Formats: sequence, C-alpha cells, structure tokens
Amino acid sequence: MYLDLHIHPTLKPYGKSYGKPRKPADSTSETSLWYQKHITDFNRLIESVLGFVPYPQSSLKDLKDGNVKLAVVSLYPQEVGFVKNKLQHLNNSEELVNLIAAFGENRINTLASPVFDYYKDLEDEYAYLKLLNGVSNPQLPGKYILVENGQHLDNLLKNSEEKGTILLINSIEGAHVFTHGNQPLNPNNKQQILQLVDQVKNWQHRPFFITLAHHFYNGVCSHAESFDGPVAKFLDQSYCLNNLHPSQGPGQITTIGKDLIRKLLDNDQNNRILIDVKHMSLGARLEFYQMMAEEYNNQVPIIFSHGGVMGENSNRFHFYNKDINLTNGDIISIAKSGGLIGLEYDQRIMGMNEPGFKSRLGRTIGSVFKNKAAKQLLWAEPVFENMLHVALVCQQNNLPAWDCLAIGSDYDGIINPLNQYRVARTFPDMAGSITILLDQYLKGPGQKLGSQYGLNAQQIVEKVFFSNAKDFIIKHF
Repeated sequence: MYLDLHIHPTLKPYGKSYGKPRKPADSTSETSLWYQKHITDFNRLIESVLGFVPYPQSSLKDLKDGNVKLAVVSLYPQEVGFVKNKLQHLNNSEELVNLIAAFGENRINTLASPVFDYYKDLEDEYAYLKLLNGVSNPQLPGKYILVENGQHLDNLLKNSEEKGTILLINSIEGAHVFTHGNQPLNPNNKQQILQLVDQVKNWQHRPFFITLAHHFYNGVCSHAESFDGPVAKFLDQSYCLNNLHPSQGPGQITTIGKDLIRKLLDNDQNNRILIDVKHMSLGARLEFYQMMAEEYNNQVPIIFSHGGVMGENSNRFHFYNKDINLTNGDIISIAKSGGLIGLEYDQRIMGMNEPGFKSRLGRTIGSVFKNKAAKQLLWAEPVFENMLHVALVCQQNNLPAWDCLAIGSDYDGIINPLNQYRVARTFPDMAGSITILLDQYLKGPGQKLGSQYGLNAQQIVEKVFFSNAKDFIIKHF
C-alpha cells in the first residue's frame, strides 16, 4: 500500500464542473473524480516541450490502480493571480491559463469575476468532495471515505471490509482562503478571518494541515518563487516575493499571519490544524521556526508536504538550488520537530534540469533505447538523490535518518512530472525503482544508513512510501 501526502484529485474535475451538469458517479465524465484518461503521444509531447500536463494525473481510478490506500487531498481555490497576469490585456490570455492549468474555461471566467470569493469556493470544493463520500456505486471502479481524525483512520485501516476503499484526508493549500473576498492587499478584518478558521476547524472532515503560502502574496507571509520557464514569463509573483513589502510590516510573517498561525494551532477543542511550510520564503520559514521555539517549545511537528532539497556546496548541482526547496537547516528543524518531508514528483523541483543531472532532453534521448526497467531507474534517480540527502543530513545531526520522509507527489498541481511516473498509478513502479537504487547504495559506502537502524532497502521504502506518514497522521490528527 502507498500514501500520498499532497495530491490534487479534485482540481481538474471540480474546475471542469463549472457551467456543466455534474456527473460525479459517471467515470467517463471529466467532472468525476474517477475519470481516467489515456495518455497520448501528443500529450507527452506537450508535457515534454512546454512543461505542463494536459491530462488527469490523480483520478481516484489512478489511485486505485496504483494501490494508493491513503491520500491527503489538497483543497485549493485557485488564486486570481492566474487571471490577473502580465498578459491579461491580450484576448487569449485566459485560454493560455486554461491550457497550462486545465482548470476549465468556465472556471477561469469565475476566477476573473470581481465577486469570486476564496472561502466560498473552498466550501464548494469540500462539498464537491463529499458528494460520494462512503458511497458504494456499482457503476464506479471503487469507493472512497473521507477521514475525520487519526482514530478514525486507525479504525478504517483495521477494518477488513474497507480493504479496497481509498481513504482521503483534507488539507488546504494557501491561507488566501481566509482572505476577505479575494483581495489580500485590502485592510483585513482580523476577527472575520479568525471566525472563518473556527468554521473550518469544526468541519466534520477538518483539514489535517494547511500550506500557509502559495503562488501569490496572501497577506500572511512572503512567498518563494514557484514558477519557472514559460509560465514565469506571464504570471507575476513579484509582490512580496521572498521579502515582505514595507507596507506589510516588519519581518517575513505579518501580524495577522502570526495570529492566524496561533488560531490554527490552538488545540483546546482537540481540533488543531498543523502548518505546512511549503511555498513560504526562506526568511518566513526561519521566522516560523523561531515562533515554534519561543511560543510552543518546539512541541508542534512541522510539515513540508511536497518538494525537494537545495543541497550544499559539495553537491548543489544535483539539486534545484532555489529556496522553494529545503536547506539543510530546514531539514534539521523539521526532523527535530518530529515532522514530515514529502518528496515531490516534479522534474524541476527534483533537480532534473540542474548540471549534476542529465538535462530533461538528454535524459529523454538517453532512455530511448533502454528497456522499461532501465528507463524507470533513470527517472527515479532524482527522487532517490533527494531522499538520500535528507537521510544523510539527519544522520549527521544525530537524528533518525528515515523517519521524517514521505511522498507528496503534487500530481495535478501544475507540475512537470518525471517521464516514467506521470500518473498516480505508477506508485508501485517508483517504489520498486527506489528499492533497487537504495539496495545498491546500502551495499556500498552507505551501508550504515541501513544497518545502523536495522533496516534493509525494502523496509526503508515501506516507511517512506507509507508507514511514516500513516503513523504521523494517526498520532497528530
């Protein structure tokens, strides 16, 4: 069984449902979570040349086919920055956004509306996800259940009657969902924001964690650069990118941002929502770690749900050396907190295009004459290298090497996936390739990373691909 800490199965079908009859129980409809599409050669060409995916990656059918038992669903009201872009004066700008993000034309028009409201959209997406919660339908390939808390998850995993059921847990990507309307630069009503947090904390299926920042400034903290290549040419992330504008206050987390964090972490009603530091700028992450030390005595686990590492001077050419990824200091802070680091299946984030790895084009050409197994090993190497770096940093700092690692694929999150692992049904293939690479490593100079902990390659992969995150969720949700 496998577990994905960060995935977007609702993003495309929910977006496609705008202006159309919703057919959640029809797996042939693009508005169904179960809709699975055959990947054509043309789809692969678009993805390889332009770097974005024109097909569903994380349909529930793909999860089922990939034996993904548990997935943390990222609810994400798309930011209006997608439509208020550098090319918005052009007639075809919205069509370009739809081509890249595949939200659906009607969805794009909704985002462009001045009355679009992030919080209402969050509730609508949650309601969409609940439509078939726990429903057995013979017309569908399977069933899913939304998990309410850690105890509920533990009970479901032990229930033999739910052996083939997919278990889903809510999360939220971006604290812009609590911004009044969709205008984070307007003066915010603090009380209203905190009331919205209370409402979400009292959902039947409350989010397990929230990613505070995302692609554009949201009034909470400075954000890291997340776009690259052609997409970055017309999506403007510049305001409060890496540093807060002086008008937003000193430091890298706003006053309202800190109040929001405290509200989310309040556990008086046993309904805490943990913080995911992905997309925060490096300065904002450092400020957050300091806040956790000073106000919470480092007793709150920190999550980095999807991403990679920056590396260090000796190996930085193997990794994507931008601060959307983790420094060694980040890794240590997260591991010391008892937190989790999810590895993302994105070529750029995994360092595929850095000098230490063959280029995307070179790797594609180089794999043409290899058999399937050899191709899979080649395209799994970046994930293995990022995983190994985290383990080594932990070991060097007297922390358990393998306990904080997980997989956060970010499928359907506007990523350019690794070519042999384009969709969620390839989870077993990735796990198999990582097992082979890790076994080779442990039999060589890295043997202490296995023997020191009494683990072989297969046991380590089981931890990374399932049990680390499963145990973490049962304990902290």
